[in-house]
Amino acid sequence: METLPENSSPVPSSSAMWKNYRVVSGHHGAVRSVAFDPSNSWFCTGSADHHNKNMGCGTGVLKHTLTGHIGQVRALAVSPHHTYMFSAGDDKQVKCWDLEQNKVIRSYHGHLSGVHCLAIHPTIDVLLTGGRDSVCRVWDIRSKSQIHAISGHNETVCSVLTQGRALAQHPQERCFASASYGDIKKFKLPKGESGDNGTVVLGLEEGIPSNKRNQGHWIARLPYTLSHGSRLVTCEGDMTIKMWKQ
Repeated sequence: METLPENSSPVPSSSAMWKNYRVVSGHHGAVRSVAFDPSNSWFCTGSADHHNKNMGCGTGVLKHTLTGHIGQVRALAVSPHHTYMFSAGDDKQVKCWDLEQNKVIRSYHGHLSGVHCLAIHPTIDVLLTGGRDSVCRVWDIRSKSQIHAISGHNETVCSVLTQGRALAQHPQERCFASASYGDIKKFKLPKGESGDNGTVVLGLEEGIPSNKRNQGHWIARLPYTLSHGSRLVTCEGDMTIKMWKQ
């Protein structure tokens, strides 16, 4: 097997079959979001049951259950710089969790409706959030102050970069990927050229049973590798988390 460069991530083959090797249960509502620890040792999930759960990447074993939201948890992100995890949901709340104490240490107030997405700036202590109030808000992580309120959308803001649930930039190539219910597609920058309606990076129908497709899948690929292999995690409307490999 080809040796991968350090801190690189393999590109899934569009023709390879993906095998579901583990199903993780524990949530009591549809699982709405997933995010990975930058060290690739664990991942976290957010659910319609109002809970966040932290699980081991290799085993899927539950490490912690974090409670504090009073609505569906729609978005999660783990800081690459601090021992913080951020969560947001239908209760209009954006929370910062200290993972050494497993408790909320800051809340960011300002959204007028449910919060559907969030992202952490890669180099400075800034958090971006967006939601049903059609506004993207920029926060100072430390002071909890709102730095900007970026308006212009007329409907729900569902994704925000630097990183989001449905959009991701390639670390080296000038391109980005978008995820939908059916597949993941690759687009070229700066014009968003997509060839034949987007290059399919992964057709979910190839590996995911057809009877699960209509339940909705929230997809995340591990940022690094496990035993030089690629892994996928899907968060399901059937209250499970599924782990896949080629």
